[in-house]
Amino acid sequence: MTNSFSKKLALAAVGTVVAFTACEKSDRPGYDKSESGLYTKFYNHDEKGVMPKEGDVMRIVLSVKTDKDSVLFDSKDPKFTNQQGINYVEFPLMKSEFNGSFEEALSTMAVGDSASFLISVDSFYKGKDAPPFLKKGTYLTYETKLEKIVSKEEVEKENQKRAEEQNAIMQARKNEEGKILAKYLEAYCQRIVFH
Repeated sequence: MTNSFSKKLALAAVGTVVAFTACEKSDRPGYDKSESGLYTKFYNHDEKGVMPKEGDVMRIVLSVKTDKDSVLFDSKDPKFTNQQGINYVEFPLMKSEFNGSFEEALSTMAVGDSASFLISVDSFYKGKDAPPFLKKGTYLTYETKLEKIVSKEEVEKENQKRAEEQNAIMQARKNEEGKILAKYLEAYCQRIVFH
């Protein structure tokens, strides 16, 4: 029994040393840092899952916080989105504008993944004045869940379909307006003739 206890104690000591050493090497505990400077912490990650490509439209649940935990945006909060009942945002994946960007972060996610990303304020506002409440050398925390990807091709087909529907509606209105105008003129002319 003593031998078993000694082994457990030794394993616990080794685990503590490994955890302490790993934390010392990381300047952001719990996050992995890529070569580009992106800090990532996956809560759920499917490395073989479907990932977005540039131009694909993504549906994500997103909150963005400052280093002081002030909420800058939260897709679940109607005061930020002005849309009742919708707790996500949709936008196309664009080319990354800087190393360690949110676009780069999203390109590492698969459908169903959830993660936290640290984006450098300095990189985000490079060449621009950051708001006074965002200090140089700090990070924005993006808590993200990727719910859906719509391919660029599907988006283009949907946009084409909407454009055709809009054109059909406009043509129908134009035809209807002509009929209404013709009836009005006919009634107007009849009144002039009889008076």
